[in-house]
Amino acid sequence: MEQSSVSVEPMLPSENVDESVAFYKALGFEIVRDETFPYRFAEVRDGELWILTSSYAQFGGKKAFGALIVNVTEIKSYHDRFAANLRRNLGVIPLS
Repeated sequence: MEQSSVSVEPMLPSENVDESVAFYKALGFEIVRDETFPYRFAEVRDGELWILTSSYAQFGGKKAFGALIVNVTEIKSYHDRFAANLRRNLGVIPLS
């Protein structure tokens, strides 16, 4: 039997898509799409991890929410790379 592949791309509502894009860029994500029409959204990628972020507006304002669980076997290498990217791009590692 042939193995199938399933891809899931989480969509995370954001109060400020521009700030979200800047944060993901500082982490080292590639900006795949950055759109304003038909609504404000952006798609970012780090290897096989793809995330879509969009403004709250079309999802009910600040009552909108998103959730994401990512299972990673080699978490230390991701943490070290993201931390280094944040230090290089922001000068610090934000705690909130």
